[in-house]
Amino acid sequence: PFATRAEFVEAIEEGGVAAMEVLARDLKALGLYAARSLSYEGVEYELVEHQLTAEQVRIYDAYAGAFSIIHNNLEAAMRAANITGETGTLNGQAKSAARSAFESAKQRFFGHLLTSMKTPSLIRSIERDL
Repeated sequence: PFATRAEFVEAIEEGGVAAMEVLARDLKALGLYAARSLSYEGVEYELVEHQLTAEQVRIYDAYAGAFSIIHNNLEAAMRAANITGETGTLNGQAKSAARSAFESAKQRFFGHLLTSMKTPSLIRSIERDL
């Protein structure tokens, strides 16, 4: 339902990554999009489990607490930025973007944190296999 290519591009840009994911999903469902990938034939792998140390758990918990504080104060920050007010949401798109940005950053952060914590076990496994 876009009259011009420019309208379509603008809508996708406004929607960001979420809009691109929905578009890719829908095109794939219609058989109009195929994602290419390399063959994994002959690939072998093993799951390497990493037990978090007490120090790593303490670090994770500290960061979880920090993100909890941010989450608990997100509404106040949006009020201060005039995204929300006493009467409710003043800018729905900005509120949605702020929440989305926060949650995305949180997921990326914890993904990187856990990856860094698991890296020593991965390195030991690689060295053992070499």
